[in-house]
Amino acid sequence: MPIDRSPYGAMDMAGNVSEWTATQQEEGYRIIKGGSAVSTPAGLRGAHSMAGAEEEADDITGFRCAYSEEDVTPEEAPAPGL
Repeated sequence: MPIDRSPYGAMDMAGNVSEWTATQQEEGYRIIKGGSAVSTPAGLRGAHSMAGAEEEADDITGFRCAYSEEDVTPEEAPAPGL
């Protein structure tokens, strides 16, 4: 299995921009997950999250469109190395 492939088969999910999620923290704020190209090492973790105002935009926050035509079963994946 390629090192940049998740157990679900998704590839190239790390880097570039932090990503908006559909999770609302409070009115007008959504959860932003992951790190961007300018994040500290702690901010690069997939578990890293913060709230962002829905009306604000910047160069280091974006979103990812994903689509699957079939049901996907996770595969055994090696632990990522840092």
